[in-house]
Amino acid sequence: MRTTVISGKGQVTIPAELLRELELAAGTRLHVVPVRDGVMLLRQPESAADALAGSTAGMYGDSQEYTETERGSWT
Repeated sequence: MRTTVISGKGQVTIPAELLRELELAAGTRLHVVPVRDGVMLLRQPESAADALAGSTAGMYGDSQEYTETERGSWT
């Protein structure tokens, strides 16, 4: 288990091994999310498009089939 300590200024150091493993660097923005027994850090996407990419995958089944069905309903 990896551990760290909160400094007097409320800062937390992420272990170097974990920084390399997750490809985090100075300036990387993280969302701080409260969870039941602590906090969770999530990398902030660079853009809204990146954050939403793939979020509706499979919602309409096969996209090609869905597109053809929709186009067929236009006439």
